[in-house]
Amino acid sequence: MKWSRPISESSARIQKSIEFIRDNISRSITVADAAKIACYSEYHFQRLFKDEVGESFGAYVTRKKLETAAIKIAYGRDVNLTDIAFRYGYSSLSNFSKAFERFFGVRPSEIRDLIVKPPKKPGKLQDRYSKELVSKEMFTDEPHPTEEGLKVRFRNVEDNLKITMVEPFDVIFLSSRKGYEIEGVQGLWQEIEDYLQDLNLPSEQVDRFAICHDHPALFPKEKCRYDACLRYQPGLEALPFLRTTIPGGRFAVFSCKGPPEAVLDQYIEFSKVWLPRSGYEPTDFPVVDHLLPPDRAPYIQELWRHISRV
Repeated sequence: MKWSRPISESSARIQKSIEFIRDNISRSITVADAAKIACYSEYHFQRLFKDEVGESFGAYVTRKKLETAAIKIAYGRDVNLTDIAFRYGYSSLSNFSKAFERFFGVRPSEIRDLIVKPPKKPGKLQDRYSKELVSKEMFTDEPHPTEEGLKVRFRNVEDNLKITMVEPFDVIFLSSRKGYEIEGVQGLWQEIEDYLQDLNLPSEQVDRFAICHDHPALFPKEKCRYDACLRYQPGLEALPFLRTTIPGGRFAVFSCKGPPEAVLDQYIEFSKVWLPRSGYEPTDFPVVDHLLPPDRAPYIQELWRHISRV
């Protein structure tokens, strides 16, 4: 059996460092710590990390901290900016605000007002990554909706949502070469389907997930990291995939309807309307998509958001 995408040892080791960054994004993360996780010298680690991820270690860590902070601010309720600054490793609100504005082109306090106050100048997001900060990719409504309207929308989301406890489980995965681009995602799942056929494993026996590492409003969607995952089961160990773990704990599971391109608006509605009023807050683990079988139509997937009580 010849695999079209063999996984190198270096890819597997760099993946361990990515997981380390993901799981410690609210802590101080050094090159030395990440290199130790990957079992490389700092020099070789930084070179291999950039080859694998497409960004330097320092740029990646800074971007992920600021992106995670931006999501907390944009979709949170009664957010304390000083707490956010300290949580993601900044010594003061002033230092955090300067770093945030350099990257996004707006101050942290302005991220919710993009509809009426777009960035005055480009930040690193545009200069380095060629991504403009666009309000409609971050929010779906007017700047100041009424509280009564929000209550109705909250109930609409809750009608398609459940809170469930999940035991940790392993998945194996391949990453999209074209990020969140629909063509790239569909091509990736077809590639995985071909692998399953090579193993003579019926498609309906495999549970499919995706880990969506980036918010497409805050990073170019063609560069966003999308990991197409199969829940691990005996018989899949021969596949040339990487391996990771979906953490255990409490998840908000929100059922989405419609074509794939309709999912983003539903995710925003869930994040902006339901989460801040739910009594829960999201952890720093990325959004997980659970792809549903055809017999679950009109629902196409579930958004799994790892949450904790406020």
